[in-house]
Amino acid sequence: MHDPTEGGLATGILELAKVSGTGAIVHAEKIPCYEETKQICKLFNINPFGLISSGALLIALDPKDTKKVITIMAKQDIVCTQIGNLTKKSERLRLLKRGKLVKMSTFTVDEITKVL
Repeated sequence: MHDPTEGGLATGILELAKVSGTGAIVHAEKIPCYEETKQICKLFNINPFGLISSGALLIALDPKDTKKVITIMAKQDIVCTQIGNLTKKSERLRLLKRGKLVKMSTFTVDEITKVL
């Protein structure tokens, strides 16, 4: 498990992949994002993948356990969604967006700093 608060989801996935020696494919359309967050990001030209992600938790687990964990979380009224898969390290970090695989953006500082 990894807390992606500072640096956002992209930084959290990058850190998780580094320590596990893997790459990752992330499905952009599967990532829950509040409408208010989308509007604020658009207004301030902020990429939500690099924006502070307070309250989120990345969980890497054996694929055969995914449905079980999602079901357990749902019983506790916790939103839990499979957003991607870890891959071979050589595949690096990629984002599946509108059916196309592209390089996933990474961020040296949290996107919130554009507003502060």
